[in-house]
Amino acid sequence: MTERLELEARLDLPASERLLAQLTVARGKAITLDASAVDHLGAHALQTLLVARASWEKDENSFVVDALSDKADAALATLGVKPADLTWEAGT
Repeated sequence: MTERLELEARLDLPASERLLAQLTVARGKAITLDASAVDHLGAHALQTLLVARASWEKDENSFVVDALSDKADAALATLGVKPADLTWEAGT
């Protein structure tokens, strides 16, 4: 069963700490993160997402960032990250 988590609108340092806590609880299960409401994506939150994605890949569980908002997509581009870098599908 895939867990689903809606990301906060503002993913700054305090939000990245909350995100880490939520991801820690979901570890060991496939997860889909809904990024449609994200209007600010800071470097700390991005680092949290990238480390989580690597952890999910190591555990061989899918980690998907879905419905990336335009602002989140622009923040990724500014930080030199492609949206595909945030997703890993088990079994592919």
